[in-house]
Amino acid sequence: MPEGFSLTVSAYDGDASEVAVPHEATAIGEAAFAGNRTIKAVSFPPALTDVGARAFEGCPKLTAVALPAATVRIGARAFARCTNLACVEATGATSLGEGAFERCMKLASVVLSPQLDELRANLFSSCHSLKHAALPSGLSRIGNGAFRNCKSLASIEFSDGIVSIGDSAFASCSQLASVKLPHSLASLGMAAFQTCIALESARLSPSLLAIPPSCFEGCKKLKTVEIPDGIRVIETRAFANCKNLEEIALPASIREVAPLAFDRCDNLRRIVVGNPDAIVHDSTFAHIARDIDIILPDDLA
Repeated sequence: MPEGFSLTVSAYDGDASEVAVPHEATAIGEAAFAGNRTIKAVSFPPALTDVGARAFEGCPKLTAVALPAATVRIGARAFARCTNLACVEATGATSLGEGAFERCMKLASVVLSPQLDELRANLFSSCHSLKHAALPSGLSRIGNGAFRNCKSLASIEFSDGIVSIGDSAFASCSQLASVKLPHSLASLGMAAFQTCIALESARLSPSLLAIPPSCFEGCKKLKTVEIPDGIRVIETRAFANCKNLEEIALPASIREVAPLAFDRCDNLRRIVVGNPDAIVHDSTFAHIARDIDIILPDDLA
């Protein structure tokens, strides 16, 4: 192939179950195969660098994708709604577009590049068969809704170096049992773990300044929470409806606990307060029918 030559596959309207992208192709264009209802398998050429936005969106019979190491970019929603796609290998891709694998209901195995820096918004949203997420070692950002509604996701390995997790990133991951956020994490989005109904324990990062609104709201089995010194604010509804939470220890760094932060935490019975001057509102512990023991620093001496 002559130097500088490039070939983009812009459209395909065939009905074959197995398709070989031309050997000379360096890119697959936007929506080139979108909506094709017969393709089960695709072989990609070794020089392919780009898979365009929506390139294979809504191909319900596609079962596996193995991209060559040369493929560095996968566009937004490139494989979204491929409802039978079970495994993906994208070891060279350093850019994955928003929603690239959204609603791939059968997706259970994903191999990504260790150099991948960001998981963009809704990347794996509603991938109901994804059970485990071993995040790339070079990852620093997880976007809004990246793993939202991954109903089978039971474990996550967060690499140290992640600095931000977006809004609703892991919301409604109903099998997730434990979360240990890395020390590097400095920004956590609203409702990041909302309605993770199997979550029992959470360890937060000392680099955070606040626990955001609705962060763990509706985590009905949450019983153990480690809030490290350094966190200053617990925002509204951060732990609302955590009905299994019995005790919470607030570090000396806490300055304010917002209204409704612990709304309807029915079994909360003991709070250890590290800073007696922290602002706690009348409605912080709203709709709790039982008395709560408040333990101040002098009580611990």
